[in-house]
Amino acid sequence: MIKLENVSKKFGYTVALKNVSIEIDGPGLVYIRGPNGSGKTTLLKIISGILRPSSGMISVFGYDPYRNINVLSNRMSYQYEDDPLPWWESGHNFLEFICTYKGFELGELYELIDGLGVGEYWHKRISTYSSGMRRKIQIIKAFIGSPELIILDEPLTLLDRNSKNFLTKYLEGLKHDKLLLVSSHIDEGLSGIADLRIDIESGEIINVR
Repeated sequence: MIKLENVSKKFGYTVALKNVSIEIDGPGLVYIRGPNGSGKTTLLKIISGILRPSSGMISVFGYDPYRNINVLSNRMSYQYEDDPLPWWESGHNFLEFICTYKGFELGELYELIDGLGVGEYWHKRISTYSSGMRRKIQIIKAFIGSPELIILDEPLTLLDRNSKNFLTKYLEGLKHDKLLLVSSHIDEGLSGIADLRIDIESGEIINVR
C-alpha cells in the first residue's frame, strides 16, 4: 500500500528526512515513534501528499501522493497538529460540513464522538475551545468518510487520560480493517497494539519491528 525508496526532504539547509526506505502493507496499525523534531510529521506529510520529497520515490496505493492527491483524497485522511480549524464555527457545524462534502453521516461516528466526550461543548464556537477539545475535533475529522488509510500525527498529545485510553482502544478495534499510521513521542500503550513499530531519530529510521 505504501512504498518509500530513498526519500529525503530538505528545508533550506535543514535535512528533515534522510534516505528513508520502507514498505508498509495493511490493514494494521503502524506506530511511528520518535522524539519531537525527529522527522515524524515530515514523513507523514510526504505520505499524505502535503509535502513533496526533495529526492526519492514514494507510492501510496500505486500513486505518487503529491501528484495525485485528488485521486487519493477519498481513500485516505489525516490529522496533523497544525490542522486549521474555522474558529468562527462550532465543532459540530464544521464536522457536519465535512460530512456533507464526503457524503457521510456524522452519526456513524457516534462511538468516537461519545468516547472522546465532545458532545457537551461542540455546539460552541471553536474559538472558545481548549487545545485538547480542538485536538478531538481534528481527530474526528480524520475518520469521516471511512477512508482506507488514516494518518494521525501526535493524536494523544493534549488529550485527557480517559480520552487517551478510549482512543487507543478505538484504534485497536479498527486496525483489522484499515491501515492506521499513528505517530507519537509518548507511547501510552501504542506499542502494545501496534502491528509494526518504526523508530525514527534525526530524520532516519533506526529500527523497524
